[in-house]
Amino acid sequence: MNFTDASKVTETDPANRRDWGLFQRRGLLLVAISPIVANLIGSVFNILYNQQQIWPILSDLQRSCFDRSWFWFNVVVYPVAVASWVVPILRLRRVHYALIDGKQIEPAELQDAQRRMINLPWWILLVSSVSWLSCVPIFPAVLATVPGKLSLEVVFHLVTSFVTAALIAITHSFFAVELVSQHTLFPVFFRNSNPAYVPGAIPLSITARGI
Repeated sequence: MNFTDASKVTETDPANRRDWGLFQRRGLLLVAISPIVANLIGSVFNILYNQQQIWPILSDLQRSCFDRSWFWFNVVVYPVAVASWVVPILRLRRVHYALIDGKQIEPAELQDAQRRMINLPWWILLVSSVSWLSCVPIFPAVLATVPGKLSLEVVFHLVTSFVTAALIAITHSFFAVELVSQHTLFPVFFRNSNPAYVPGAIPLSITARGI
């Protein structure tokens, strides 16, 4: 990718140069990895709940089916989720690098990058929601294919496990991305403008934040 497209980025302006810290220079990477801890916490809860509440009430065939389903779900869904999250961040690299280097960006391009950067928490909300909540219909449906009756108790615990883990992972991922981006990317992307006035950006209101 050409990071010096003359139609959109001018030569470095000494007036725009700044000695950015490590966090600002590596801001995109830090934002990209910020949801990891939240999803690990959700996964730990999910695994422990499954071991304590679901595993003991499954038949041998159901346990085998559950293990296979969990393996293939992780193999298929999580790489797609990671790619879906990372690709929009990679699209911000050119503008981010140019701003770090003190180069001038075309206003329209800069505003587009600012809007996408502000909306990153909503994107991780969507990606995490689809990834986690898709477990709710998939696992009961798969277990229902095993010979023998699937008890309502198993279904109840599966739904409880995945919904609770999802709420943990989704909520904390949203705020992790928001917090990290505000500390690492906002100083770079909003040196001369106010994020509150970016068209198309959807900041979280105080009321919605409380909810």
